[in-house]
Amino acid sequence: MTSSKYKIAVFDGMAQAQKLNSYVGGMEMVSRCQARYLSEKHDVTFVVTQDSDDLSEEGYNVEFTTQRGKYPLRYEGINTRGYNRIFYDDIHRILDKVEPDVAIFQRVYPFNGKGRIENLPCASVFFEHSLPEYLGQNMLNIPKLADRIHDNGHVFTCVSKTATDRYNVKCSKLTGEDRAFIYHFTPIQVVKSVPEDILEHDNYGIVISRWCPLKNPGKAIDMFQYRKNHKYGLKLFTSQLQTDPTYEKKFPKYVGKGASTYLDVSLDKEHAEIMEACKRATFHITTCQYESSGIASLEAATYGVPNIVFAPKGEHATSHHMMPGHNHMINTTEVRGLKNQTQEFWDIIQGIDFSLENRKKLSQWTCENFSPEKFVERHESVIRAALLHYDGLGSKSTISEFME
Repeated sequence: MTSSKYKIAVFDGMAQAQKLNSYVGGMEMVSRCQARYLSEKHDVTFVVTQDSDDLSEEGYNVEFTTQRGKYPLRYEGINTRGYNRIFYDDIHRILDKVEPDVAIFQRVYPFNGKGRIENLPCASVFFEHSLPEYLGQNMLNIPKLADRIHDNGHVFTCVSKTATDRYNVKCSKLTGEDRAFIYHFTPIQVVKSVPEDILEHDNYGIVISRWCPLKNPGKAIDMFQYRKNHKYGLKLFTSQLQTDPTYEKKFPKYVGKGASTYLDVSLDKEHAEIMEACKRATFHITTCQYESSGIASLEAATYGVPNIVFAPKGEHATSHHMMPGHNHMINTTEVRGLKNQTQEFWDIIQGIDFSLENRKKLSQWTCENFSPEKFVERHESVIRAALLHYDGLGSKSTISEFME
């Protein structure tokens, strides 16, 4: 490949259907942005589930798999192994049709079967959007999958340095081998629209999260419920109640706590409406303690909104994309219990400078560091690495050096 213009097949994570004017989850947003922004320089085909909308008006080609989104099917009793087998057949059908220089995948699990990585017909980049803590038994397969990906000329990348470090530590513990298994991370944050004006805040916090125990948006409601008579409200934008039946049952209970006095809950709203609420938010709350990256906090920061995050050991992936001094951590390892964490939460709020000047500084820094151009550059870097490696020009040492 000598040209700087690539032919790229971007595969969605296939968890949910892709819909116009909305994003159902972080991984779906990332794959959509990959297709959208890479298509401004390259020839991109976006591969989505059978029940997705036709997104070709966004500037790229669209191909459909033969199955609906994985999450809804899972709750209908569809076997994951069977789903992955059909998905792999779809991959070959589409790659044979498109003939890309490189394929981008959002999941590695469908490739666990014998020969699946080995038989891919083009250079491939495998993104891992999660953390080891959430993989369960699947984590046992990661060390071998990582080696198979590399040994067959492909690239395995995480979405933050935090995630890459955690995977390498976990892989070393599982194998007893003190070495790297994943050699790269590719930041996936992007400012999709630069604000015309930064506005004064309107005395409310905002949470943007799907409703599941992993993200635990109810944690933010607890902070407001435990301490009453404060001047701030809370806007909660959530979706996907069906992803966890047990946690779903808590939804009416949590919403009832607010009794419409301070809590405003919106379900399955379009992205544009959520961003309108961000414009005047006072602060954003990241309730998920173990994030591989963090997209909502970056979107809020675009409008000058600082972040408050629950962070075990005072460490969190949001620190990689939030402007220093605007990411305020509650160290949940040291500050234990709802009462103490609530007190810490409100103490932090009392100490934040919510001035318009400070909001403008945060917005400018965020827009400069996570522009669409830089998003494309970061992806082009890992694509070039995959193409070099697939052509036999890389090794474990040279690939690592190339990505520094």
